[in-house]
Amino acid sequence: MKSLSALSIRVQLTLLAAIFVLPAAGIIVWSGLRSREEKIQEARVETQKLAAAIAAAYESRLAAAQQLMTALANLPAVKARDPAVQHLLRDMVALNPDYANISIADAAGDVWASANPGRFNIADRRHFQGALATGRLASGESVTGRVTSRPTFFFGYPFRDARGEIAGVISVGFDLRFVRLLESSRLPPRSSFSLTDRNGIVVARAIDAEPYVGRPISPALLAAMVDGPDEATNIGPSLTGEYRVQTYRKLRLAGEQTPFLYVRAGIPYAGVIAGANRALARNVALLLSFFLAALAFASVVGKRTIVDRIARLESASHRLAGGDLGVRVGELVRGGELGRLGRSFDRMAEQLARREKALQESERNLLQAQKMETVGRLAGGIAHDFNNQLTAILSNSEHLARALPGDEGAIAGDIRDAALRSARLVNQLLAFARKGPSRVVAVDLHRTVDEVVGLLSRSIDKRIQLRTRLEAAPALVRGDPDRLHTALVNLALNARDAMPDGGTITFETRRVELDAAACAAVPFDVSPGPYLEVRVVDTGIGLSEEVRAHLFEPFFTTKGVGMGSVLGLAEVYGTVKTHQGAITVESAADRGTSFALLLPAVDGVSPEPRSERTQGRPTPTYPLRVLIADDEQNVRISLGLLLRTGGHEVIECANGAQAVRTHKADARRIDVVILDMMMPDMSGREVLAKIREVTPDVPVIVSSGFSKGPDVEALRGESAVFYLAKPYTTEQLERALAKACNET
Repeated sequence: MKSLSALSIRVQLTLLAAIFVLPAAGIIVWSGLRSREEKIQEARVETQKLAAAIAAAYESRLAAAQQLMTALANLPAVKARDPAVQHLLRDMVALNPDYANISIADAAGDVWASANPGRFNIADRRHFQGALATGRLASGESVTGRVTSRPTFFFGYPFRDARGEIAGVISVGFDLRFVRLLESSRLPPRSSFSLTDRNGIVVARAIDAEPYVGRPISPALLAAMVDGPDEATNIGPSLTGEYRVQTYRKLRLAGEQTPFLYVRAGIPYAGVIAGANRALARNVALLLSFFLAALAFASVVGKRTIVDRIARLESASHRLAGGDLGVRVGELVRGGELGRLGRSFDRMAEQLARREKALQESERNLLQAQKMETVGRLAGGIAHDFNNQLTAILSNSEHLARALPGDEGAIAGDIRDAALRSARLVNQLLAFARKGPSRVVAVDLHRTVDEVVGLLSRSIDKRIQLRTRLEAAPALVRGDPDRLHTALVNLALNARDAMPDGGTITFETRRVELDAAACAAVPFDVSPGPYLEVRVVDTGIGLSEEVRAHLFEPFFTTKGVGMGSVLGLAEVYGTVKTHQGAITVESAADRGTSFALLLPAVDGVSPEPRSERTQGRPTPTYPLRVLIADDEQNVRISLGLLLRTGGHEVIECANGAQAVRTHKADARRIDVVILDMMMPDMSGREVLAKIREVTPDVPVIVSSGFSKGPDVEALRGESAVFYLAKPYTTEQLERALAKACNET
């Protein structure tokens, strides 16, 4: 028996056929082949009819959509961009379940009317570009709708204004879930179909759609359809790998060479030939009496040499598909082709295990890189504009602090401190994105709590009482004071929102010692040692178990639209993680909430000194005639006020070109130029070059809200050029003026 099992499958099947089937081979083969060919031909015709019917159904829907878009294009309300069109589009989508959305965009791609709420730009969409370029109906691609967030296929049709010029594009998006299309289609028995877009992405499938919709078909299958005729029928593997008799049909718009959809209809090949197999079984039954003894022997041999071994391979395949990458069958299936297949299976499983590990590592690295890249772009984009606004806030708050007495002056000082803190937060964001320095100092959390309580006492509902129970001694941690301050403010504001009818917010601190067991019980990567625990406790409505499960997820909120910060608690979570700490929450419905922050405590260090609200001004410079070039009006106004208060004469210019003209007209009387780096018409570097052509030695103070970049670095190396980062205080401005005048 072992020698027989060592033979190849081909030899074994040959021996079995010679023993069992040879007398009736001619009859069985002839009748079976004839029957199969007839069934296959019938299946070909059936798939061709099915593909044609599906194509006709889709084309009829498309024709109806084209008629709808043509009618809309001729409506005076559309040409006039009447807002009432919005309601018409909503009614159309409500009446036609095939449509995911109908929208109208202007020639720039900005959508001004949509059945679904929202404003967005579709200039990058293929159907929009095609409609503008050709002036007729254009097809798009399968995409995820920007408003509906559903798989959608868009068509675009241009509309013209009163002068006959294209004024925009009407878009109709078909819901690619095709539930209604499938339900209305009477599919022949055992048949199925799928729709594939021009990129080879499966957009719909009649049977078991979820694993395949949204995924690409094989490149070879796509290439065969692209290079083939408009309709073809063949026998081959389907999306699932199962062999089918299948027909594909191309759908394209008039004037477009590339099809926008491929319709594929098929019937399982095994089902097609099932009837022929049954006929074959009947023929075998006629000869059964002659082969009983031989079949008994063959069944034993076949089971041991083929069936059992294939069963082991099949079982191993199921385990591998289920995620068991440690399954091996080489020792269980030996000899012949199945033995080689078993060894190949083992090698495949080993390669899959290695690739899975490498893929997970690669995904982690890619995700981290994408996060850093995104934050980097965000930081660079907002730094300049945000610091412009902070410059005005900081300057005006300093004026108020000096001009107002008593509590009003103190409030202005608080505004100044908040502006400085916000500037440090911008620098912190730049540091995280590797675009600026980071700051880690010893922080007295009791001082931070006092600042937060002072801020809240002037801003929240008077029905909410603020209490403190500060028992930690000392209360020092090492970290970023601004992020810790923001974290406590976010927790306090969250507590405020949980008490619409008033209540109590209590800040508590104490020192705790975490051992290994306590660290293991906390779902954070913390190490044993001394910790400072800060609790923010409210008497509000509490949190349900379901809400607590999503509490720290970005953009999760239980508040209404426009209320609260969608990153508030997620930001607290990130701050705690950054400081190697932990955060826990205890709450129940109608029983209040308690957030506990655990931060590693430090001893034997001095906390960062308090920022002074007022500092001694530098030695005043002599009265100067200062030219300001900045496109931000609030910056010009606040900076001009600072300079005039210091006794200087100010010339304000709203852009680079105006600054160049003004300087050229009165160059010899201008003592200093304060120049913004980023202006819409000319960059700071271009303005400086024009000024240097007239007065090469005039001192120029370059002011920018973003301290990095090739232009800034290049300007810093030039003579008589000084850099002043936004936002800046009065003292920093005076120092910059003094340095510019004394060093040139």
